[in-house]
Amino acid sequence: MGTNFAERVKERRTELELSQSALAKRAKVSQGTIAQIELGLSQGSGKIVDLAFALGVSPEWLLYGKNPPSELTKSADTQTSSDFVTNTASGIALKKSLCVSKNWDCEYLEFMKANDESMSPTITTFDDVVFNRLETNKQENGIFVIKRTSGTIIIRRLILDSSQRWIYRSDNLDKTRYSDVFENIGDEILGRVVWRGGDNSFN
Repeated sequence: MGTNFAERVKERRTELELSQSALAKRAKVSQGTIAQIELGLSQGSGKIVDLAFALGVSPEWLLYGKNPPSELTKSADTQTSSDFVTNTASGIALKKSLCVSKNWDCEYLEFMKANDESMSPTITTFDDVVFNRLETNKQENGIFVIKRTSGTIIIRRLILDSSQRWIYRSDNLDKTRYSDVFENIGDEILGRVVWRGGDNSFN
């Protein structure tokens, strides 16, 4: 692991196989800014959150080396052609032009089907869902795929309560069947939902 901010930025960018210009586009800064950061000439203090989001890491890791990101591997099931991105386990495909316009790295997109009505009407049973494994930083009101400590995989909306604890919220109003639950230590955010069915309203 890099010993300072500059090394960690470069290390993570290299791990994701991003050029400086590709990272700059994701983080909404210039390529020169990324070059200066990696040379140790700039701390990019005003762009830490954007930079962390673009690299799929926490700001604390970039700044201090705390909360290191989990090791990422590209999805073996994701297939790309010149026009489409799909998955061997899915019957749908996304246009590659959509992925490019949203700055999604095609090789880190995962496809799955919703298996219950917990997120209805936003996501319903058997809806095709695509989540981005590079987007694991918790965001208020974002919809994420979460692996609980029990091994169960759920899709929920993240809400920060008044005591600063994360709640996994179900969009379904039937709380007797689909209650909201608190985050547990050991839960793993697998990625943020970026698309479902024929609607890209999560972007």
